[in-house]
This record gives sequence, structure tokens and C-alpha cells, in this order.
Amino acid sequence: MLIRPLRWTGLRVGEALALTAEDVDLERRVVRVLGVVLLTWIDGLRARDDWRPDMPLLATRGGTPWKEQFAWRIVKRVARRAEVRVTGSGPHSTHR
Repeated sequence: MLIRPLRWTGLRVGEALALTAEDVDLERRVVRVLGVVLLTWIDGLRARDDWRPDMPLLATRGGTPWKEQFAWRIVKRVARRAEVRVTGSGPHSTHR
């Protein structure tokens, strides 16, 4: 019961363990997660001079949404630092 939710939702173990039955809406296929990291991130957004309620969660300094390429650069950088090797031939693989 633990591995599938972690794999398919991207939840961290602590987030998964904190879930209640009310946090899961099977009909809408939604899992509600409010972790400390997310709350801290949102507090940081609200502290910005250019804050607005419709601001993207992952906003650039200019308040626009991150581009996919930028997000993948971050993922790859973190993976490298964690010494995670990319395998396979997917669209973001460096081993083709």
C-alpha cells in the first residue's frame, strides 16, 4: 500500500504517512497534501513585492511560470548531486 502511492503521486514518505482518508478524493483523482515545504514556499511567494493570488506556484523572478527546460535542469542537477544515474532512452535521458 505504501510503494504505489509514493511512486504514482510523488509523495515523500512523511507526506504519505500524514495522509488521512479525507485527503484522498478517488472520484476526482486528487490527493491533498499540505507539507511544511509547500507552506514555506507559498509563504515565500506571498512575501514577494509582486505577489498576486494567481501567481504560478513555480514562478520566475518576473512572476511568470518556469519553463519545462529550467525544471529539468534542476531535476538533473539534484540527481547528479545525489549520484543518481539516468538509464533508459526516455525523452530526458542523457544516455541514448
